[in-house]
Amino acid sequence: MNKRIVRLLATILTLVMLLSALAGCGGGDTTTTTAPADSSSGDQTGETTEEEREIITLDAFIMQSVASTFGISEHWLAEIVKEELGIQIEFMPTGDQVDQKLQALMASGELPDIVGFKENKLAVAAIEANMLLSLDANKEALPNIFENEDLKHAVNYYRDQVSAGKNELFMMPSAVGPLGATSDTNWKPQLMWKVYQDIGAPEINTLEDYLDVVKQMQDAYPVNEAGEKVYGFQLFSDWDSFNALEVATLSFFYGIDTEYVSPLMETQVTTHEIGSILDEDSFYKRALDFYFQANQMGLLDPDSLTQKFDTVQEKLSAGRVLFTPFSWLTGSFNDRGSGNVTADEPNGFEMIPAADMKIYDAPYQSVGRPWTFAISAATEHPERALEFLNWFYDFETSMLVQNGPEGVIWEMQDGEPVVTDEGWDIIDNNKEMPLPGGGLLKDGGMDYNTMPFVAAFINPETNVPMGYRYWPTSLSRNPTKLKEAWREWADATTTIEYLKKNDMVSPASQAINMIPAAPDDLQMVMNQIGDVVKTNSWKMVFAKDEAEFNALWEDMVTKANGLGIEQVNTYYEDQWQQALDLVSKYED
Repeated sequence: MNKRIVRLLATILTLVMLLSALAGCGGGDTTTTTAPADSSSGDQTGETTEEEREIITLDAFIMQSVASTFGISEHWLAEIVKEELGIQIEFMPTGDQVDQKLQALMASGELPDIVGFKENKLAVAAIEANMLLSLDANKEALPNIFENEDLKHAVNYYRDQVSAGKNELFMMPSAVGPLGATSDTNWKPQLMWKVYQDIGAPEINTLEDYLDVVKQMQDAYPVNEAGEKVYGFQLFSDWDSFNALEVATLSFFYGIDTEYVSPLMETQVTTHEIGSILDEDSFYKRALDFYFQANQMGLLDPDSLTQKFDTVQEKLSAGRVLFTPFSWLTGSFNDRGSGNVTADEPNGFEMIPAADMKIYDAPYQSVGRPWTFAISAATEHPERALEFLNWFYDFETSMLVQNGPEGVIWEMQDGEPVVTDEGWDIIDNNKEMPLPGGGLLKDGGMDYNTMPFVAAFINPETNVPMGYRYWPTSLSRNPTKLKEAWREWADATTTIEYLKKNDMVSPASQAINMIPAAPDDLQMVMNQIGDVVKTNSWKMVFAKDEAEFNALWEDMVTKANGLGIEQVNTYYEDQWQQALDLVSKYED
């Protein structure tokens, strides 16, 4: 481990316990540095300096990463980066308390070479403290950013609106493109298919109908094949911010955002109405009551409060849960290699929506989302860090990370990328990549948990989406027996087709990604309110009876009112309206 990262890790350990006393972020004496004006990435000049020829290590702190490992990456993608760029990335640990860890680094006056921010507040604080390298001052080194028409709105928005008033670009967002994909949605209610069919596939008209249906499913399937107890629902708490995130997630089934504008607000993405999650008629209260009822009925995994995301994945993979709210949250249970989805009586998680749902459909994100990437002004290798960032924002890199290099999983056929039979074998059976470094296909992306261009983004070089899941040949691939059964039930080929045909979609405005971070004084209020909301929310889910549930709700509302939640409501109501007024400026 290099000396610089050791110093940074030591800083975290020293300062993280003092964060509650910090009123702001330090590092004010640091001045913004820029690379030489003629610096460029790698081969653009045809010349190579001594530094560029040697393999260097850049340290990185990526807030949005979900990878549980840290240190120098050694998987297949890391080997390619090392070979092509002469760069190794040494990742610092994130995990729990990621905000506090980054604040500790900022308080030390020095950031790692590469920084990934998961929201704009700390990013803006870093700009104010002169801790980030100016990208505008290094345009020649970043042609993949500044010469890409598909990134022009992202560049302009972050220069105009997220630069601490400096009107200069310091960071770039990720997830540019159509998150509202052509075939699927992020949020969707999924049930274990075979068990649902075994109980007669009863109609589900409202959210609350899942309780009785899932109870019937649990009675029919009380333990998995290993004899382990099966629960209808499970939650986890390690992604909580100002609310119980997994509880609030149910709101997206009804076109209500409880994450992007603010976890303390409910924003109807289509009608544009906005209100507090603590209003008496809020959906959040309905969601809390839903999980309270689930627990009363013995349907909720009692480990929900203490377990982490990785444990949830393990239980899903083992077939110990009957319901999941995300399209991607199925563990390995839905993998072809599991055998479930290809069995004579197929099983796996499939969407069974309630009749009254209008599921959130994400907008085309021309300004991306506020999971951003930046370079430290203190980097000892500005040219190489710029080279890495330029590589990261290349169309080919998004293709590489999502699909592996050409000739391994996919190849070009008649001008289109196509997954080969050998490639499907690697994907379906979670085999290691047959490349130096090995690892699974997904391992490269896990380091960053996002890419500049989403999987459904149309690559102008191939005229098909970036990710193999959305390639025409993948969508028309011989479906599993589970998918065949679902399509017959749904009378539709894809999730989106079914939802649109049945008027069950709530299209969102890109304005949800254009809400500025709250000022410091309001942020302190929100932190205090969030602590109350999270604590009482979990208590409400596991309340002994309805009387205790109601008392905890009243206590939560009373405390939040006393802490100043009206200030929060007023701020976000105003900012939401401003975002709606501003959004057209950054759309074609």
